[in-house]
Amino acid sequence: MRSGSFAQVKSILVPLDFSPVSRLVVTRAVGLAQPSRASLVLLHVVQPPAVLADYDPALPVIQTMSRAAVRQLAKWKAFVETHGLVATAVCRRGVSPAQVIAAEAEQRACDYIIIGSHGHGAFYDLLVGSTAGGVLRRVHCPVVIVPALHAARSQAQAARERVQPSAPLCDPNPIAPRHPHVAAGGPRVRPPLFGTERPMRSIANCAN
Repeated sequence: MRSGSFAQVKSILVPLDFSPVSRLVVTRAVGLAQPSRASLVLLHVVQPPAVLADYDPALPVIQTMSRAAVRQLAKWKAFVETHGLVATAVCRRGVSPAQVIAAEAEQRACDYIIIGSHGHGAFYDLLVGSTAGGVLRRVHCPVVIVPALHAARSQAQAARERVQPSAPLCDPNPIAPRHPHVAAGGPRVRPPLFGTERPMRSIANCAN
């Protein structure tokens, strides 16, 4: 699509794996959908655990994973709807997420796909393959890939904003007398000078 063609977008497929990058993926999808009020299809693909040799959707572990995915999708659907957009939550099961995502995009005639990338590296993708790369090879519509690095930077920025200011390093009352029998957590105790307990004087008084 040419620049500015987002105004013509009607439907965007948003695959989610509920990893940290998912928040940035949904946020990016909302931003791209708002100009044309496009609808979002939030998709999660439940994969069987690697220890299962035979994939059976009726297995209890698969059913548990599916129920958890439905709950997560409902939260993201509610988040999208707070921005005034229409969202549909879809939970599918399959061994190959890329294949399921491509089939869903074709069935719904989606104009765009917005998906996150975990950034494992070229060597990992060569040996194992990536979901985002598999989707790119199977679909004909434009695909927007959100790198995991962007999600990490967003999380770091949010963490910095949540940091509370530290306590002052200086003593707010330097001339207050110190007593050795101070409760734990109270002001610091200054050792007595020459075995006596005397109030400390300010610098100004010392000059006199």
